[in-house]
Amino acid sequence: MQHQQEITNKGGGHPSPAAKSADVLLCQGIRVKVLGVEVGYDGYSVPTDKVPSKRDMEILRGAVTAHFKAHHKFTPWVGMPTSKSFLRIVDVPRFQGTHYDLDHLTEREVVASALKASPIWSSSHILCGDPRVVRTSKASTTATAFFDIWDTASGARARQLVDK
Repeated sequence: MQHQQEITNKGGGHPSPAAKSADVLLCQGIRVKVLGVEVGYDGYSVPTDKVPSKRDMEILRGAVTAHFKAHHKFTPWVGMPTSKSFLRIVDVPRFQGTHYDLDHLTEREVVASALKASPIWSSSHILCGDPRVVRTSKASTTATAFFDIWDTASGARARQLVDK
């Protein structure tokens, strides 16, 4: 069963914001029909009637980026759904500073911040959640941090981080 939604103008002769947006996209040459905007995947999802071409994605990316910069003061990541890659960092200090007690354990947020501040991390690397920090052994002062990133089907983003 296929569901369709029609957006109509119900008054005043003024087009709706959705109609204006559709007109802007059509004028720029988009070949897919945007079916709506949904909340999902820790952000927004923009379903279309078919898989967008590279050119369609550039048009959508430009429109979405312009909207969020103008109305929400940030630049979103805009791309196709992807897969996840599972990575780990070994020999993460288990304790913060010179304190070797349970009150100074390395927190997952600290690992996430360190990843994002790393020179090999780029805006195309997006964590799927907070890293998990697991101690190497009972007596060890190091741990292993496990984390997932959104990746391409080929694993290209993960390869940029492996062995670095």
